[in-house]
Amino acid sequence: MTNYSSYLLTIISSTTNTTSYCTTYTTSIYHPIWMAYTEIGIIYSLPLLCIFIGLIFLIRHLWQRRPARLDKIQRKQYREQKKMTWHVVILSFTFILLWLPWITIRIFIIFHNTKEIQRALQITYYILILKSAFFPILYASTNSSFRGSFAIYRHKRITTNNRVWTVREHFGY
Repeated sequence: MTNYSSYLLTIISSTTNTTSYCTTYTTSIYHPIWMAYTEIGIIYSLPLLCIFIGLIFLIRHLWQRRPARLDKIQRKQYREQKKMTWHVVILSFTFILLWLPWITIRIFIIFHNTKEIQRALQITYYILILKSAFFPILYASTNSSFRGSFAIYRHKRITTNNRVWTVREHFGY
């Protein structure tokens, strides 16, 4: 029989003398050890390794010198490529910084499962939720074409509002 007591946090009220149980974040501690190493290798290490290798190539590309003689169009294209490369580097670093605490604690919990680590894992899970709100803001701040699409929608909304006001003034609504 499997012992699931590490999944439950016991909360005892001192005023009403009642006991309640709170389920903690589930972990893979009941799997065989080979499965834990497979989880570390495939689910966590392999994607991070790919991101790090990609970042190394991007940073190496960013540190290359600009070609000496470029005409105006080629300079503009070169600047746009550099901006896009910086955009990807910033997003990649942010992605790693927001995922790394969760991955680290998730690997640590495979070998040492305590209630404190369970709570820390829940906190890092909320950091991942924060990533969902933070990424669109970061993306919009580093990508001018993304911001431009909002300007188009704003222009359409203003145009529509002006038409509505014109109709209301004309027909006296």
